[in-house]
Amino acid sequence: MPAPNLTCATFLGTNERIVHVQRIEDRMAGWENGTLVMVENGEHEVLMETPQMRASVFDGIAKTFRSVTTPAA
Repeated sequence: MPAPNLTCATFLGTNERIVHVQRIEDRMAGWENGTLVMVENGEHEVLMETPQMRASVFDGIAKTFRSVTTPAA
């Protein structure tokens, strides 16, 4: 299926060993409003990494939410 017309940020650890990295890279490459952020030395659960890594991921998540505009009510 094609990616939905939504903004998406995916955070993927460079030491990922649980999921198929190439499939994630392929999906995100075709996602018009998608961003793939590689977390250096990150494992599968990037939000359970070091405080510095978590802070970087949380900053990226916040940046993604701030970038989304909603239609006026």
